[in-house]
Amino acid sequence: MPMRRLLSALLGLLLAPLTQADPAIGPDASATGKAVASPEDWAQWYVDAPTAATAWLSGPDAPDRTRDPAQLSAFLYDAAGHLEDRGSYQAELEVGQMALTAAQNAASPSLAAQARYAMALGHWGIGELPAAVALYTDLVDTFDRAGNWRMAGLSASNLGAVFHDADELSLAVEYTQRGLDYLRRAGDTGESLGDTLGNLALLWHQLGDAEKGDRFEQEALALRRENGDQRGVAISLNNLGDRAIRAGRNDEASHYLNASHAIIRQLDDQTMLAGSLTLQAQLDLVHGDPAAAAAKLEQSLELYAATGAEVEAAVFHVSFAEALARQTGHEEWALQLIDTHLPTLRRAGRLEKLDTLLGVRVDLLRRVGRDVEAWQTQDEREAHRIRQDAARMKERAQY
Repeated sequence: MPMRRLLSALLGLLLAPLTQADPAIGPDASATGKAVASPEDWAQWYVDAPTAATAWLSGPDAPDRTRDPAQLSAFLYDAAGHLEDRGSYQAELEVGQMALTAAQNAASPSLAAQARYAMALGHWGIGELPAAVALYTDLVDTFDRAGNWRMAGLSASNLGAVFHDADELSLAVEYTQRGLDYLRRAGDTGESLGDTLGNLALLWHQLGDAEKGDRFEQEALALRRENGDQRGVAISLNNLGDRAIRAGRNDEASHYLNASHAIIRQLDDQTMLAGSLTLQAQLDLVHGDPAAAAAKLEQSLELYAATGAEVEAAVFHVSFAEALARQTGHEEWALQLIDTHLPTLRRAGRLEKLDTLLGVRVDLLRRVGRDVEAWQTQDEREAHRIRQDAARMKERAQY
């Protein structure tokens, strides 16, 4: 799964608190009539018209604060955070680089460090993992030397998440645990600590230690409840429910997933609701009601389409296809879902589960007697493994 804050996903991108800007930083940009009222507005403008937005920073309509390099760096770091929230990772990287230049002009090591933090998020978001690893590794040391345990913790946690994406699970556990230790040293008891605990839970499950994984997830759940972090509570409940379903503990899965679904319906987050509906569909499936499952799956697809979350739709629907494949009698349905959504995952570069999905497809094709296609898919799977091994060796040489 990706390292974004999605249902049943390893969490990541633990943003530091962004510098708060004056909510009225400047007048309309006269050349465009674009109202620039905050770093968030400027970030939106940068996505739409980067040249004009960049020129405005040093133009006659810019406020005095953006002429001071230290304040400009803080402003751009704040804008980069809003680009992160939008998923505009290339823009986030570019704006982080601008923030770094301003910080260097201000001769401010602390501002330069937070600018590099934004750049690391951008590199990670666009899949440039070695660059993200290099930045985060340096940032962990930088913040450690400065005694900034919280930022050292966030950087180490994110570095662990990047290593997860690189399929380096041992390093992922090592740095995520370091992140947890730093955050506890900082006295952090907020969302960042809960997210790091949740990350460790998933990592230990992936390494085959379900008992340790569940302990971390339960600790994350308790902390999130204590903090009133309803979104985080829903994520922990979904993770516990998803694992229970995979282990065949259907009553336990129903308990967790129904509790999570009730919370998500109150959050007004259509993307999360769509993901929750796909997990509810899995419950219907294990309870022997494929018609209800199909109806919920259709509902989730409509919500994903309305929010433009095509990649998230693909991730959750192929996960549902895996659940279908664990039963008999739904082979063609599972194949249809995989074949519909796999191209989206390829286009998005989301190949972390491609080997597994191709293996599921091979099994399904054989079960329905489509042996020629099964052999072709097996060949594709072997070719993918060779490419992935070569890419991993190349990446490791850069770490």
